[in-house]
Amino acid sequence: MQRQVARARSSAPLVVGMPVYNGERYVEAAIRSILDQTHGDFVLLISDNASTDRTSEICQDLACRDRRIHYTAHVDNIGANRNFNYVVRLADDLYKPRWFKWAAHDDLCAPTNLEACIDVLEQEPDVVLAYPVTVLIDEHGDEIPGTCDPGPKGTESDRLARFRDILNDEFGVFYIFGVHRMSTLSSTTLFGSHWPPDKALASWLSLLGRFVQVPEPLFLRRTHLEQSSSLPLRAQARWSSSGLSSLVPSPVWATQAYLHGVRSAPLSAVERRVAYWEVMRKYVDRRKWKRVLLPRRDNYLGWHGRAASVAAVELGVSHPSRNGTP
Repeated sequence: MQRQVARARSSAPLVVGMPVYNGERYVEAAIRSILDQTHGDFVLLISDNASTDRTSEICQDLACRDRRIHYTAHVDNIGANRNFNYVVRLADDLYKPRWFKWAAHDDLCAPTNLEACIDVLEQEPDVVLAYPVTVLIDEHGDEIPGTCDPGPKGTESDRLARFRDILNDEFGVFYIFGVHRMSTLSSTTLFGSHWPPDKALASWLSLLGRFVQVPEPLFLRRTHLEQSSSLPLRAQARWSSSGLSSLVPSPVWATQAYLHGVRSAPLSAVERRVAYWEVMRKYVDRRKWKRVLLPRRDNYLGWHGRAASVAAVELGVSHPSRNGTP
């Protein structure tokens, strides 16, 4: 199933997990931004999802130069969500870390990103996720004008307030790329089979503890036409999950994932009822289902209509490439 550069089982206080698929354009810069961190005591665990470009060559070359890199590769593409989950479970199995961070192959981290987030986690035991301010950059690494991080999410002391805050976040769940308390993250089922899986996981985590935003712009989130969020919904589903689960409309999986998180969290009966209501109010929404079912570019079943199909071709988003499926 996998081939890998061998490393002995050991302990590491922090593991950074980088799932990647066909990332030759950006992966070296992403890796170097991790290796250049001021907090140097970590393992960078790279999981290559059966890439067909130069990703393997780039990653293995860097692994030979820096012993902090553990490179592993799948023979078959397992879907992006399973690959994200794989790096967490392998990290837990090999290193039993206190902290874990996901790193996308096309994003960048400022040098003090890890240090600033871990400082928060060490000082505040009730915090389960620490993350910095996000800056959106383009394919060339330049900041995108007119985009602004909306501020802290999931930071309230009341867990239902945190849950509601995450559920209604429309900017982007970029805090999922912060530093997690591993014991809390591993108590969840991680990413589900739907796209996007990050908000459902973040909402579950918000019921387990506080988030804290480091008030410094230390996370550079790259935006480009090849990433999953630029794809039609049907392609996003194939990017997320290989197999039959990609045939089920994402809102079905998303609703199930939210409800599972609420059911699993240590809530009182009253809190659980309120949380269930919040989920149903958000996802039993005719507008969401019309967006999925009516012919247009965002139609889940592939019914794009002539105008939407032409627009998709003009945008050049006919195939996924960000940690996904071919």
